[in-house]
Amino acid sequence: AELIALLRGTQLRSTAAANRAAYDDRLRQLEERLQSLKDQAGALAAVAFDADFALVAGDGTKVPARKQDLCAQSRFFKRMMEHDDSAEARAGEVIAKTGDGVGASAAALRHLMALLYGQQLQTSTESAVLLEICELATLWEFDSILESMSTMLVASAKASAKTACEMLVAALRHTEADAHSEVWKRLREASAQGVAEAGRKLLDVSAFADLDLSAICEAMTHVKVRLPSLEVDTNSERWTAHQAIDGSPTDQDLSWLLGATGAKVKARLGWNGSVMLTGENTGGRAVLAKVSSWVKHPQRPTNERRASGSYRVLGSDTQGVVLGRNLPDVLSDGKFLCGGDLEVSKYQRQYELFNLWLLASKRVASPLSPVDSLLCLRGCATGCDVDGASVAELQAMLEQRGLSTSGAKTSLQLRLRDAAYAEVPEGSAAAKATKAFAKLVARHYKGSAVKVKDLDAASLAEVLNCDELHALNEKTILDNTISWAQLAGRTDEIIAKVMPLVRWPLVPLVQLKPPLKALMKRCPVVKELVEEAIGLQMKPGSEFSFTPKRHRLMDGSEDTVVPRHKKRKHCHGDKVQLLDASALVAAML
Repeated sequence: AELIALLRGTQLRSTAAANRAAYDDRLRQLEERLQSLKDQAGALAAVAFDADFALVAGDGTKVPARKQDLCAQSRFFKRMMEHDDSAEARAGEVIAKTGDGVGASAAALRHLMALLYGQQLQTSTESAVLLEICELATLWEFDSILESMSTMLVASAKASAKTACEMLVAALRHTEADAHSEVWKRLREASAQGVAEAGRKLLDVSAFADLDLSAICEAMTHVKVRLPSLEVDTNSERWTAHQAIDGSPTDQDLSWLLGATGAKVKARLGWNGSVMLTGENTGGRAVLAKVSSWVKHPQRPTNERRASGSYRVLGSDTQGVVLGRNLPDVLSDGKFLCGGDLEVSKYQRQYELFNLWLLASKRVASPLSPVDSLLCLRGCATGCDVDGASVAELQAMLEQRGLSTSGAKTSLQLRLRDAAYAEVPEGSAAAKATKAFAKLVARHYKGSAVKVKDLDAASLAEVLNCDELHALNEKTILDNTISWAQLAGRTDEIIAKVMPLVRWPLVPLVQLKPPLKALMKRCPVVKELVEEAIGLQMKPGSEFSFTPKRHRLMDGSEDTVVPRHKKRKHCHGDKVQLLDASALVAAML
């Protein structure tokens, strides 16, 4: 009816005059839909007068079909028809349901039959219908139709956040049921990418808030941001004075990811005449990202220089892109163009997306810190609401795990958090996400005992075991971990599984402080670690043949070798502390 009105130029003609482009676009969509209906009608008409079977929609609508044609393209129907005593074969119909058990729509069944008889779907076909067809093609084993439909769905996931969320749920369900389905693997990856790239628009998509934790973990991925180019005049006062020249912030809405208004490139003259570029976020919040910078000739864009950094806190990595002697090669009238791309680290991306989901589902009112996000993720993954439980509930959960139920509420919470949060299923999407969050915490580790104290045992173990741990030195790590171990409610068994991850030989142990002495008395493993470290420190050069003793760790492993005698990648200056007789005598005095 709307198409007829458009073609006749009735009440909608005035609208078209005001917005001709929108009018033409709507007319094209309606014409495509009309053609699609004609194609469906033609395909169905081919079987309508010779139908011997029916596909029944959720509303009871029966779409005619022929057994011979169904069996020719579907192993499912071939098996069904080979057994004439099956209920469907006797009834001459099958009730169509999608993977979640909901009755299929009549539109999806009509489109499926049209595809079966060689018709093509229009680009304007609703994504929900496309997803239904895909699920039906999977259930009924129409392999060729499933393959062709996946291409359309991939495009839909990129264009619509709502479609991406709905498709991700279906794709996860199918890949869990059949891990070898290449089509649904492809759809899972495309929908996860679509969700990840939707950004703040996800807050307005109800389907996003309804996603479960496994879907959110699946959607976590990289994101790239292009920084707007900046023209720099090397004759300007700011340049010659070695002052930074700011580019324009990106017009992408990155407030949910990078801070206030986005990211930009900054250029300044280096002391050796080089071009120094820095990518930074204007919001000022710490973001872990890698910046790739470039400098180009304004008229000859192929004449360029590039530099790429590593993942660092955005704004802290300044790159020398062009040396002073090569600067004339990219100048035109004393000017050059510069810009770059930044790639937010996967760990940062996962953290941001998780917080978006918490906000959308109203689980939190404001974004959580990396430490709190890690704790929240473990709580969601294990279904254990430690903070919301009453004393009686805490005691009941501790008793179920064979743990002590004595102590104040804070002690009970700490004890339960250590035990329950370690129960995230190994290999699950949530377990992978906790490792990613631990890497983010490790990357932002500042030696702050307050933050370390907040971590549960499994989380701290992952942080200590992370290659990306950034701390001042191993002594800072040891001091923070000792403070963590002293908290009321922490058991000796838990302490014994975490302390082997500290690199004791790298810390001076001539004079033992009271907190460490207390831990040695209550926890035999700590005493063993101190003895091992001092024994190594008293034998100069023996670290090259040293093999650390294996201990049972939080992940349950007993054969993991922890290189306690080697310095961490990002702790500069650490080495095995030598201990000789004079040092021992001095300590005694």
